[in-house]
Amino acid sequence: MNAKKIALYVLIGLGALQFTAIGVLKTIGPFVGIDMFIKSMGRLHYDHTWTFIIGSLDLLGGIGLLFKQYRPYAAVGIIFLMHGAIGSHATAGDAFLGTLMGPGMAAIIMTIILVLERPFLFVSNPNQAFADAAKK
Repeated sequence: MNAKKIALYVLIGLGALQFTAIGVLKTIGPFVGIDMFIKSMGRLHYDHTWTFIIGSLDLLGGIGLLFKQYRPYAAVGIIFLMHGAIGSHATAGDAFLGTLMGPGMAAIIMTIILVLERPFLFVSNPNQAFADAAKK
């Protein structure tokens, strides 16, 4: 196994663990007494319903990263979620290193996963790159 595959699987594993754990905490946390995400989302002017919805999407993204056929969709979904998080925190006036860096790094890691796994999506001639990938 080469270094690129090892790096890919490490990033996938860490991303899946992170988003599955956060998704579980956001969805069932309020029911078991963990309300830190409810308070955080309230500070961002979101209702508790949005915490459940975003947590469910985090959970689906984390689980989707584990399955090869769903991985690109999960990574793109997480990238969109992280851009929303960046926008929400930026409009709330949060400091860059305090809260904006986490979603930004997660979006970058998901982009790296996409580039390593599906390089033909990021080239100038995707038809040729797709044909070359199919030959391997």
